[in-house]
Amino acid sequence: MSEIVRHEIKNPQQVGFDTWFETTGISKGRYRMLLQTVTTLQLTCGCSCNCRRCNEWALAGPRKHFSFQAATRLITDLFEAGNSDFVLYGASDPLNWRSGKRTIVDLIEFMEEKGYRPGYGFLTKIPPGTEKIAARLLASGKDSAVSVTGKNRRRTAAIEKSVGRQFENQHDVDDLLIPAGLDEDFATVKSSITDNYGTEITPEGAFQIIPT
Repeated sequence: MSEIVRHEIKNPQQVGFDTWFETTGISKGRYRMLLQTVTTLQLTCGCSCNCRRCNEWALAGPRKHFSFQAATRLITDLFEAGNSDFVLYGASDPLNWRSGKRTIVDLIEFMEEKGYRPGYGFLTKIPPGTEKIAARLLASGKDSAVSVTGKNRRRTAAIEKSVGRQFENQHDVDDLLIPAGLDEDFATVKSSITDNYGTEITPEGAFQIIPT
């Protein structure tokens, strides 16, 4: 497994819409039904943030990306289905996403050009190497928030200083590590962005999330 992951990280895949749709194995009718329940559109598989305790169980390193064509098709279909309450997050960081020279900025601008108004902005931890993208988004006033931890606090502060604006903070703790034994204790542990019922779309398919 580790050899496969290392190979995929070195040779990341671009997943087109047709390939993704065939992978799901569902009909067009069921696809239209699925769009109604999507809560997470995960643009990549894998994440470069390497948080000590990832409650999304993300393997380190992005290894699969939706192509720009696939991402825009899915976003269009979701909005046309009346679903604007999904997030571009989940076992991945939206700033990790690449399709050729395109980044998350291109997807946000696509939504703006189409008049699509998402119910949520996007959340990021600003992975290393994505500082210029984060600065561009902050300067433009896009609806975004940063999950601040001890690992990215200096990086976040440096961007804010250079731009002259502040990010909205989704979290602000030294470590997102949840104490062992409390993972399912929702009475005392702050809920996660994906602690809900719904469908998660990833480059590897579509999955129904049911917390237990």
